[in-house]
Amino acid sequence: MEFPEEISDLWKAFDNDKPSSTFTEYATNKAQYKTVQKINSKYPDFDSLPIRDKNLTLLGDTEGALMDAIKNNKLLPDNKQLKKALDELLEKDLILNTKTLDAARGKVIKEINKTIGENLKNVDEFKQIMKMIEQPASRGSIGEYFAFAKNYLNSGVNKLINPRISVEGIEGFGAKKFISPDQIRIKPNRTVDVKVGYKEADIDAEQLDLYFQLVKRSQSDEVVQSTLKQTGVPEGKIVGHDYLFLPGAEGDALSAAKRAYELIVKNKYENLIDVYYVDKTGKALLYTPNDF
Repeated sequence: MEFPEEISDLWKAFDNDKPSSTFTEYATNKAQYKTVQKINSKYPDFDSLPIRDKNLTLLGDTEGALMDAIKNNKLLPDNKQLKKALDELLEKDLILNTKTLDAARGKVIKEINKTIGENLKNVDEFKQIMKMIEQPASRGSIGEYFAFAKNYLNSGVNKLINPRISVEGIEGFGAKKFISPDQIRIKPNRTVDVKVGYKEADIDAEQLDLYFQLVKRSQSDEVVQSTLKQTGVPEGKIVGHDYLFLPGAEGDALSAAKRAYELIVKNKYENLIDVYYVDKTGKALLYTPNDF
């Protein structure tokens, strides 16, 4: 999944973070950093807050409705499993060893998204959650965890999650440095992208072409096969790519699947790229022109 630039920077801040000191110590000792100054000025009493309140405060920076629902015990009240998992998570010092506001917030959001996505019972609960999520990146993140927890494409344990496939300098991929599918299904060696809540927008045409090139070139290009082997793909060959559409707060998974399929056919990629959608009953179905 590719996030908007500002969200990607937030995630990178977390992913590239190296432990050196607690966030509080870093904020005290490195006050010249603007990101740290923001948290001190915005939340003067932050250091004195209980751990749970610190985590919720950072969540509320970008997901106010979600924070309020968790804080007031109104987040899917019938899902006791989710409440227990979130309560346990929020008592952990999630921002320990983070060095910046972006890194701290990014880690909190990432862990909360994961916990929510993995503990939703069904597609109806997923749609309810989508109604209160404000950031596209968080909708996509929760959708990935939900889809993989439900094992919609029967990947089982034979999968690579959020792999980074290095294609820098390889013919056919332009200036792109990495291709980052949400999942690679090992046996049958297919890349997967999960899409959430598409109401009118279509899949990215450039991204579509990159996946097609990856599949096509991996059949005979030794350089591509080598980078795929390094990623963990047996024999370095990808046999196809799958798009999986989930319903959003308003978006229709079937309509989104139809638009994606039409673009795929337009580019003559249908032999290598498939489209799935999750229907109202929570089943993942392969899209065909007869479905609409």
